[in-house]
Amino acid sequence: MIRRLPQDSQLSHDTNGEMADWSRSDHLLAITVDLLGEIQWAYSSVHGEEKPTRPTRIPRPGISDSEVLVPAASNADIAGFLMS
Repeated sequence: MIRRLPQDSQLSHDTNGEMADWSRSDHLLAITVDLLGEIQWAYSSVHGEEKPTRPTRIPRPGISDSEVLVPAASNADIAGFLMS
């Protein structure tokens, strides 16, 4: 019975905290938007005349920026990848 409780139930909020506010689809959509921003930034960094500012991540509930496991690539790494 407990397994079938909706994601927005009080029990889910009590056990998962802020993480209960977002569904798996919400997290995947945020990742997609973040990656598209990074791709656009990388392309503009290599091919643009001005250096654009790196986009900020969409904040996720319960996850701080210091907990992100993917290290940021340097401009040289991105340029090398895009030029190859």
